[in-house]
Amino acid sequence: MHGVAVRLEFKDINTLASIAGSSTNVLPSIPRGHKDNSLFVTRLALDPRNNRATYADDCGVWKTKAGSTTITNYVAVEGRLITVTLRDGKYCTGGRKGNWIPVSPQPSPADVVKAHRHYATLQADETFRKRVTWFSNLPGAEDRAVVEYQGRHPGVNPPHGNRKYNDNPFTRTHPETLRQIDEKVKHRHPVDVYDSMSNEQSVNAPRDLQQVPLAVL
Repeated sequence: MHGVAVRLEFKDINTLASIAGSSTNVLPSIPRGHKDNSLFVTRLALDPRNNRATYADDCGVWKTKAGSTTITNYVAVEGRLITVTLRDGKYCTGGRKGNWIPVSPQPSPADVVKAHRHYATLQADETFRKRVTWFSNLPGAEDRAVVEYQGRHPGVNPPHGNRKYNDNPFTRTHPETLRQIDEKVKHRHPVDVYDSMSNEQSVNAPRDLQQVPLAVL
């Protein structure tokens, strides 16, 4: 139908593995701007404070209760990844009606590919969803993430639900910004840090002065 956007379908695991391992356009982080029905390959971002993967973007507030992160084990069989589950010390396929079939030959733990997938739903519009996939033990793809956006963004970021006196649209601060704040406030006054970062990095600057001292609590 003319004028109706095609809804992006989330990719299957083998397509994701191929994209992560072969992409030549790997972005440093999730880009700002238009993301309707889009896919990006980025460097895997880790929060320096807890070493967990992060998914910061400029889409607004994501529903906390609707978000989830899963880890699934796979092994390569004839060039394709198949799901396996560890049962009684052996990696098995199947599982229907309790019928588990051990993989032969048994893979070593280093050969078991782990797919980490994070799902999120936008608070302002539940039809706009995000999935971030990254892999462990997949050669050529271990430092990358495939980010998929499904649906159309409503175009407006509502204020954060915890903000009682501020109606400004909410955009989550990028982890790299928080890391830089942590380092800079060790040697400089928060006001100086805020002013310099605002002047030098208008895109990834702190949202406001209040955020700078909070970063070191």
